[in-house]
Amino acid sequence: MASSRRLGKELSELKSNMLSGVVSLEPEENNLYRWNVVIRGPVCECNVSRQAGTPYEGGFFPLSMEFPLDYPFKSPNVHFNCKVYHPNVDESGAMCIGIMKSDTWKPSTKVAMILEAIMQLMREPQPDDALIASIAEQYVKDREQFVMAAIECTKTHATP
Repeated sequence: MASSRRLGKELSELKSNMLSGVVSLEPEENNLYRWNVVIRGPVCECNVSRQAGTPYEGGFFPLSMEFPLDYPFKSPNVHFNCKVYHPNVDESGAMCIGIMKSDTWKPSTKVAMILEAIMQLMREPQPDDALIASIAEQYVKDREQFVMAAIECTKTHATP
């Protein structure tokens, strides 16, 4: 099957050249279409004058990636497996990422690009494309409270 060859190739490439911020990446036993990934909460590279990192820094965030049989023609389903206080992540761990939307998905998109987009979203939430309006509103109107809530959630739910 073409999708399994593509997934095998991408897995091999990722394992030989692990992305910065990816702690582990493994397919489930006997199932190349389901991957378990752990990413490290990113530091904020967007504002070098800021002393602190992102509110997710220091956390380890497990992800599940489920690839359809017709991958790469359809995007994988990616979820966080822990609670994340973020305007673009819902209660079930689903996230809103532009490159993975069905109307913008391209077969040339690779897993590495998806993981980079997830880490970028953690560095820079997109409140205009939120899944949880109340968190997006807090992010826009009271950034300090948002940061405190996200740090607490990270400490509670995203520790190794």
